[in-house]
Amino acid sequence: MTDAQGQTSKQFSDIEDLIARQVEAIFLAPREYEGLTPALETARAAKIPVFLIDREAAGRPGEHFVSFLGSLTFDF
Repeated sequence: MTDAQGQTSKQFSDIEDLIARQVEAIFLAPREYEGLTPALETARAAKIPVFLIDREAAGRPGEHFVSFLGSLTFDF
């Protein structure tokens, strides 16, 4: 588990650290839509599946990440 401290650059660095540690998978709630694609590509090259949670990131399912897990909120 990591804490990006509200910074996309820190989240990018955290992902690279997880890849270096050869984790089995990464579950990620992206800080922002843009900015993580290079880290997601590095994870893919390392054969580490990435699952996006709660927020989407730039990229395509099956290419940059395995899937997006989120919810829809409705106002009644």
